[in-house]
Amino acid sequence: MRAAGLLLALAACDGSESALPDGGVSGVFLESDTGFLVPFSTTVPMRISVGGTQRINLVGKSPPLPYTAPYLATGENGDAFRVEDAGSAVVTLRGASTGSARLRVRDPANVELGTAIYGTADIAYVSLELWVTTWSGEKLPPDALSPLTRSLAWAPGEHTFGIGLHAADPELQLIDGSMTVSLVGADRPYFNVVHVANAAVGNYPITVVAGGVLRTLDFVVTDQADSLTQFSGPSALVADQDSTFCFQTRVGGRLLLGLPWSFTVTGAVSSLYRSPLISNCISITTHVPGQIMLTAAAGGMTSSLSL
Repeated sequence: MRAAGLLLALAACDGSESALPDGGVSGVFLESDTGFLVPFSTTVPMRISVGGTQRINLVGKSPPLPYTAPYLATGENGDAFRVEDAGSAVVTLRGASTGSARLRVRDPANVELGTAIYGTADIAYVSLELWVTTWSGEKLPPDALSPLTRSLAWAPGEHTFGIGLHAADPELQLIDGSMTVSLVGADRPYFNVVHVANAAVGNYPITVVAGGVLRTLDFVVTDQADSLTQFSGPSALVADQDSTFCFQTRVGGRLLLGLPWSFTVTGAVSSLYRSPLISNCISITTHVPGQIMLTAAAGGMTSSLSL
């Protein structure tokens, strides 16, 4: 029987999937004990950024506790990463070149304990991200879901957002557990997440060092939009059916998030509904024919629909 077989798990500081499916002989699983953060735009496992790091926790199978016995950790089948450190229960990998390689963990008698394949890629660009676990409050238009077209601004107040590292393929997000992020007045609850307790109106630089490269992003905060438009909903109401209309505000082309919204509806309306979780949408039901006027207001702008 294989002695003290290991499962390989992501360290708390990294917080995201990285290993590719492998079906290793000892079983491989991925976890983060700080909370798993899922970016809207990613549907494939994350990889280690070239020049960046990934910490791997070694967890014994039975009982599932940190594996503190002696072990050897090596990279095989490629030079995509190198083993930078192999301390008690933690292996640190650093991306070296684009590709993939196998991490193999053995005991001092050369008995295999665990194995997993990890991919790497170069960072092509860095973006501000909206995370499933940290963003709620508004329905997002389609362009906000892709890092290629996403451009964001925020209303004053408390906000939490992610720093996304992207390969040339926008669906492929990368990890650098050694990434540094600097933004005045902000803290980092996770390695790739920024929290601002009380953002005031202004344009603030965010300095990111990832994969050994310095980049600067803009954190734009304003309470005034320069456009307000509908992006979801029918062009006309259908009797006895709920119809939902959603709107967006923009400033300088950026999607402006977090503003308070208000709606005015006049005409033969039977019922109105606004979800407490989605501030920029409203649902309307009518049972009788007749003109209805819907006006949305936010950020000093208004937009009206004749239905």
